[in-house]
Amino acid sequence: MNGENFKNNLANYISFSRIIFSLLMILFSFLNFRIFFIVFLVFSAVSDKLDGVIARKLKTESEKGAGYDAFSDQIFLISLIVSIWFLKKELIMDNIWFFVYLCSIYAISQTIIFFKVKKLKKIPMSLYSSKINLFFIYAGSIFLFLSEQYFLLGPGLVIVAFISTISRIEEVVIHLYYKKVPYKIKSIFEL
Repeated sequence: MNGENFKNNLANYISFSRIIFSLLMILFSFLNFRIFFIVFLVFSAVSDKLDGVIARKLKTESEKGAGYDAFSDQIFLISLIVSIWFLKKELIMDNIWFFVYLCSIYAISQTIIFFKVKKLKKIPMSLYSSKINLFFIYAGSIFLFLSEQYFLLGPGLVIVAFISTISRIEEVVIHLYYKKVPYKIKSIFEL
């Protein structure tokens, strides 16, 4: 592989690394190695920020790269829920309303988008609301597993549910508004 090809795909490699980190989170949570789980949770958070920064810096942003980033985010979120199940099953059971709600709004938004574009492949977007939501999920998860402080869990879940709802609504509105959604759109306010 030549240097130019590596440079052009560096952000995509970083996005792909988040998938590997996410799968390692599941492995280490299953083995109950909490510290390694936290390390790969932090690596996932860093790679989520780094891939976009690298793509913009190297001027290699692309729809394919946005798709890798969005797919990596989804794998991370699924991995986080599975990891929490292995490490802190009671958090999921005590807050089942939260997980059911998130899965429901995601399923509803994806169903609407599916009927709009008539195929399962949606346009990958990196909305500000999604990035803010992921920040709260990363920061909250790291805080929760490092500190074992549960007093902020309730307000944290409400914040994540609120931002997730805004993000899902925003994505649906954008898909309904455009005939072909530009992958670089960052907010509903760009309509």
